[in-house]
This record gives sequence, C-alpha cells and structure tokens, in this order.
Amino acid sequence: MRRLPLVLSLAGLVAASTTEGAERPLAARTLEIDGIARSYYLHMPPALPAAPAPLVLVFHGGGGNGPGTERLTRFTPLADREGFLVAFPEGLGKNWNDGREFTSSLRPEQPVSVLMLQGTRDPLVPYHGGAVAFGRGRIIDTEEAARRWAALDGGRDPVREPLPAGPGTDRCGGLRTVYPGGRDGSEVTLVRLDGGGHTWPGGGQYLPEMLVGRVCRDFDATALIWDFFKAHPKRGGL
Repeated sequence: MRRLPLVLSLAGLVAASTTEGAERPLAARTLEIDGIARSYYLHMPPALPAAPAPLVLVFHGGGGNGPGTERLTRFTPLADREGFLVAFPEGLGKNWNDGREFTSSLRPEQPVSVLMLQGTRDPLVPYHGGAVAFGRGRIIDTEEAARRWAALDGGRDPVREPLPAGPGTDRCGGLRTVYPGGRDGSEVTLVRLDGGGHTWPGGGQYLPEMLVGRVCRDFDATALIWDFFKAHPKRGGL
C-alpha cells in the first residue's frame, strides 16, 4: 500500500465499561467544528517516519469513550507495528448522529468499501433489524444493509464462504459474504458471527454475557479490520 494520507473510520460496536486512562500513550486534542469544541485522543507510533502516514478513526459505541475503546480494540499496539496513526474521537453526550433513521436516503458521492461484522445474538442491535435497545431508534436487517451498499457501489453477485467454528464454547463460526467488483475497486464484506453478541471479536468480555452476549474468538477483529483497510485504501482528501 502506498504511504499516502488515508482516512478510514469504523463504527464502534460496543460501549466501553471504564473511563480510566489508556495503558498506552494517548494525546488529548481538541478542534472546533461549526463553533463546537470537539475532542479526540490521538496515538502516534514512536517510530513513525517523517512522511505521510495512514490515519484510522475509531469511533466508540454508545455510552463509551475513546480511552475505553482503545483498551478494548487494542488498535495502538497494531498501529505501532504497522506504522499508522490512530485517533479515538469523543461523541457529543457519548453518542453519535449515525443516520440510522435515514438509510432509505443513502446516496454516497463515490463508491465506499464497507466491512461489517455482527453477531446474530446481539441483544442490543438486532442482526435482522428492528428496534435498538433503550429506545435508540430502529435499524434495517444487516444483510439488507450489505446488499444496499453493494448495489450503490455497483458490486457483482456475492461470494459466500462458510466460517466453521473452532473447538471451545467461545468459538462462533458463521459466514463471510463478499460483494466484489465495485466501482473504483470498492468491495462490501459482511462477516456473520453465529451466536455472537454486542461485543468485539477477540476482545474482552466488557460486560456480563447476560447483558451483551458472548465474545467470539474465531479471529481478531482489529487485525481483520486493518487488513481490510490496507486492501481498500482511500486517498487523503477524498
């Protein structure tokens, strides 16, 4: 991948359970947008060369925060190994205006590569759509969302790959569905985690299973996301 400025975002799946400082150095920063002071935490690898580098934006889940999400996802040690910047923005009131009520009017100006990971036993954000827990609006079926993104990108028919569960009760298995061949090299990938909860695959059980479901340990979601970003880079300024 060429070392050009790269801005990539991922939607936080889970709320962090603690508000203490991160184990690795995070620099607190602020900037002003539309007259409102916004804050974020930035991690810069100590060995980063003096050249343009990729930037990954990691958005916390509802009720969460940047440092807690850093601990859960472990993006900073990966950034040190791979040589990219990582920022953890703070939402207003610990939430984001993610547009979940307006998905019929989705009209991206250019093709967007999308990676979606979700458990089928998510008790807060239902895999097959419906009401989000705690009155947080409604969402469409996850598989329908993937189809809509693929259609907007001009992707080809999906390719499906079963993901057999490994040994042990913390392995989920599931299905990987890829819509290849979108415009400008875009691709949509959905990873269905059978029995997975509102958790970070490969991460910690940040709240009891009875509240958020179980963690799937078939793979490391952080590494999977970075591999997807590397395969579908977005040039800075686009």
